Amino acid sequence: MPSVVFWRPRLRGARFDDGEIPLQVLPDLAALREMVIDVAKWRYRQENPDRQEAPRGFADKIDLKLAGIDSGSAVPVISITTNEPALPGIGLPYQKFLLLARDDIAALIAAESENGGAPIAGHLPNKFLAYFNRIGRSLRDDESMEFPMSNGSPPARLTKEKRQRLLQRSNIVEFTQEVTLRGTVPEADQMRMTFELQQVHGGKVAGPMPEQHRDTIISAFDGYRDNTRILVHGIGRYDRRNRLSGMESVAQVTSLDPLDIPARLDEFRAMQNGWLDGAGLAPAPAGLDWLSASCDAYFPAEAPLPYAYPTPAGGVRLEWSLGTQEISLDIDLESRRAWWHRLDLAADSDDEMELNLDDIAGWERLGTEIIRLAEHTG
Repeated sequence: MPSVVFWRPRLRGARFDDGEIPLQVLPDLAALREMVIDVAKWRYRQENPDRQEAPRGFADKIDLKLAGIDSGSAVPVISITTNEPALPGIGLPYQKFLLLARDDIAALIAAESENGGAPIAGHLPNKFLAYFNRIGRSLRDDESMEFPMSNGSPPARLTKEKRQRLLQRSNIVEFTQEVTLRGTVPEADQMRMTFELQQVHGGKVAGPMPEQHRDTIISAFDGYRDNTRILVHGIGRYDRRNRLSGMESVAQVTSLDPLDIPARLDEFRAMQNGWLDGAGLAPAPAGLDWLSASCDAYFPAEAPLPYAYPTPAGGVRLEWSLGTQEISLDIDLESRRAWWHRLDLAADSDDEMELNLDDIAGWERLGTEIIRLAEHTG
């Protein structure tokens, strides 16, 4: 079956630094395939106005496949394959229109300004923007998909924010996005297999109850009055104002420890300046976003969880009591630095250190020290 290399988009972000692609990203590439073929058909009709439809070969004789992953972040190698022989000097059937479609899509993404300015006119019809409801859906805040430009310009960069702007210019009423939510379960309907999640910060959101996660959800429902919390990861539905309206699908459900740090940080989001007897700064939402994501990514699962509190200066304090060891960590959400203090009540000794939590090395040092002290106490 003849094939040629077609595209090498690049995935950037912490999840891709090891050169591997998480399986949940593959549906994005499958949607990209559909968009390329659909745009190629449109391109064919533009050059052949006498034809009502594109040849059937677009659907049953050619395909785009993942041929491998190149090194340097994660670079999926997408190839064109066909079950028809390539003629000498001509190339694969309809290859020209697929290449035009590839370049059209990259140009469309590049034209959407990084700063949200007006897009450059003259690209694809708006109907194709609906494909971005699935392309880029798995992207997180610090991630992007980069598409090479045939004219040698810098790669077209698709980010989570740019994807949302593209969708806002489309005609779709709702768009979807990967989402991770924490909360309690006030309602569960085992007949309809649905449930409602009361978010720690935010309103209720309804979603389907997959059979494989039914027991965890029902257990949380039974423990609602005891504030039993779960973490739900899946695909959320958003309206054109970027407000979460429901869950389209649920992929993972996990019971949360009562001391789960991101869940506690979510409670701080409702705070207002003056929360402490008229004084006290509320933690900045962007800072809470960073700390929550960092705890999820870097705080060791085997380490004991701390109690989390807001500080009057708008920061966060984490506290551990490990035997005779009393530990506090004061975190500045703006500088992303933290100050450690440990007091050994038995030996009447203490130590201090400063950590840069904007660097994975700082988190590794924190985790190593907490685990060491926990093991020594145990």
